[in-house]
Amino acid sequence: MLPRETLDPIRRSGVALKGPLATPSGSGWILRPTVGSDVSMFEAVHGFAPDIAGQGVANPGALLLAAAMMLDHVAQLDVAERVRSALQLALTDPSTRTRDLAATANTEGFVTAVLDHLS
Repeated sequence: MLPRETLDPIRRSGVALKGPLATPSGSGWILRPTVGSDVSMFEAVHGFAPDIAGQGVANPGALLLAAAMMLDHVAQLDVAERVRSALQLALTDPSTRTRDLAATANTEGFVTAVLDHLS
C-alpha cells in the first residue's frame, strides 16, 4: 500500500480510484501474496490487456509493489523500502505517471523515473 501523500495527487487529478490503487478502467493495483511452507509467490493481479500490447504504455507499478512484498518476505526490508520509496516518488510526479493514472508518460519513462529514484 502506498502512503496517502502519494495517492492524494493522483486522486486530485480526477482519476477514480478504488481498492489499494485502481486505474480508470477499474482493473486496479491489486497484489496477492501466496505464502506456503516451502514456496511463496507474489503477483500483481490484473486483467489481460491485448489492446495495449506492444505500445509501451503499461504501468508496471503493481509488479514493483509485488516485488517489494517479496523482498519483505525474504527479510530484505531496506531494499523493499527503497523500491516503495522510488515508486512513490515516480507516482508523485505527474510527468512520470502513465496514462492509466491520467498522465502521459510511457512505460519506459515511468521505469526510468523509478530507477532514477533508486540511485
